[in-house]
Amino acid sequence: MQCIEAVIEGLIKYRQISYYHILLLFRHNLKDNVRVSLYDACNHWMKSIKLQGTKFMGGDTPDLSDLAAYGVLSSIEGCSTFKDLLQHTSVGPWYDSMKDTIQRHGGCSVMNN
Repeated sequence: MQCIEAVIEGLIKYRQISYYHILLLFRHNLKDNVRVSLYDACNHWMKSIKLQGTKFMGGDTPDLSDLAAYGVLSSIEGCSTFKDLLQHTSVGPWYDSMKDTIQRHGGCSVMNN
């Protein structure tokens, strides 16, 4: 472990590479272009929903996993990453449905159960 830490320290010092970037790549097996990892995660999410044959992961209404995924994606809405995500994945219709449900307070039923 000390050897890896020394390599990372050297990279940070001499190459100006962010420690957190390296940590994310190692811990989460992210690709060099982390947007591709985001696309892959969203494609996996949508494939799982499609396999269920439902509108949301929770069925006809969102569950906590839908709310969590929506929260992550809504944090980047308005950024160029979000625009790229919509172009490179099929998550757009799900996201729009979630946004509409949230705006109508449809997630309240999840929290009240």
